[in-house]
Amino acid sequence: MRLMKFFFAITLIFWSLFCKANNLCAESNFILLGSTTSTENSGFYQYILPIVKKEIGIEVRVVAVGTGKAMELGKRGDVDILLVHAKEEEEKFIRDGHGIVRKDLMFNEFFIVGPAEDPANIKNENTAHKALEKIRQSAKGNKKIKFISRGDNSGTHKKELKIWKKTNAKIDEPSGKWYLKTGSSMGKTLIITRELNAYTLTDSATWLSLKDKYGLKILYKNKAELFNQYGIILLKRTAKKKLARKFFDWAISIEGKKVIENFEINEHQGFFVKK
Repeated sequence: MRLMKFFFAITLIFWSLFCKANNLCAESNFILLGSTTSTENSGFYQYILPIVKKEIGIEVRVVAVGTGKAMELGKRGDVDILLVHAKEEEEKFIRDGHGIVRKDLMFNEFFIVGPAEDPANIKNENTAHKALEKIRQSAKGNKKIKFISRGDNSGTHKKELKIWKKTNAKIDEPSGKWYLKTGSSMGKTLIITRELNAYTLTDSATWLSLKDKYGLKILYKNKAELFNQYGIILLKRTAKKKLARKFFDWAISIEGKKVIENFEINEHQGFFVKK
């Protein structure tokens, strides 16, 4: 038994020396990014991640599951860093001790989109909650009118629910045959909205990336009211804190912000940064 332990110890020592000599025991040079789906659907990661690899030598692998699920992954330590868009929840995430630091990274806006003929007649409404209330009321008399929700606890879904709470009904979430949940990404939700000739709330980046809109159009927009802030969060439960910090610091740097600003979707700027 002692002889076996001796050989085991010797093996560990030689393996450790071999690793150090060949850099095999160093921190694996990739991190997992827990992300909202809107950034992936827009093509943002296809654009920026090769630049990240070239500039700072880190491979970033994306786990795009929506903001709510991404934050759960962050709590468990299943990802190394977060890029999400639900600022109030992100700040609570930090207060609850799951993250080290959070910074505003970039922003765009949300739109309410729907059929070009606009059967609920929302295009002249002056607030988002009035537009959604108009859809809800109009659906009572017109069975063809439908609203498609992400229904997935994503940042977009959270924003939608906050708007519903401001309506006359002050509801947590609507119900009825007119209100359908996809439980899916923004890209897939837009496709379903298009197929059903319905209404939905979408982020601008995913909307711009939808090539075939087939009769859907922007019916309500208001940058101040439907502001869409993305945040980047360093996590406590990760074995790759140094790599995550290196990516974090690059993303919020002047250089990183310039790269973000240069991202275009069909000749439109996808995301904006604060100077």
